[in-house]
Amino acid sequence: YKVFEPRASRELALLKVQQGHAKEAETLLKRGLKAARECGMLYEEALALSELAEVARISGRSAEPERSEAARLFRLTGSTWERSSSVHPT
Repeated sequence: YKVFEPRASRELALLKVQQGHAKEAETLLKRGLKAARECGMLYEEALALSELAEVARISGRSAEPERSEAARLFRLTGSTWERSSSVHPT
């Protein structure tokens, strides 16, 4: 179950952002981030951090720490691109 939690948390967070619930989205993303770290899933960790950065930006907070760490992890996984965030408010 734990290996599915990062993606499921991101999907639920997307719904929360679309509903205007950024704080709930952030909570879900942090749960997914924790699960990714516990399972050693670097790419999933990078995705969660990238989405956390977008939620921070939407909420008017600095997104730099999350964005920098996500970029570092994307490079470690050999990813040549950072996908655009799927988290966008409606």
